[in-house]
Amino acid sequence: MEAAFPEPSLFEDLSGWNVVQFSNESIRFHRWMMRLEMNKNFARVTARLVRYTPWLLRPLLRLGDGEPSYRKFVVLSR
Repeated sequence: MEAAFPEPSLFEDLSGWNVVQFSNESIRFHRWMMRLEMNKNFARVTARLVRYTPWLLRPLLRLGDGEPSYRKFVVLSR
């Protein structure tokens, strides 16, 4: 936790590597979902939806992606 998070520029000049960077959910959407998940009924229903219909939830949750994002991912491949 003491180390700074890497800046995207760290991955720009890596010769021989394919670099893909992408974001996930927006901070606003993440905060909203965390508040909803504190409700027992919401948590119960969504747990069942995740278990039995992930194909339905995945595209709906992608609507919450955006900037500023809660987390960024960097994938390196040769």
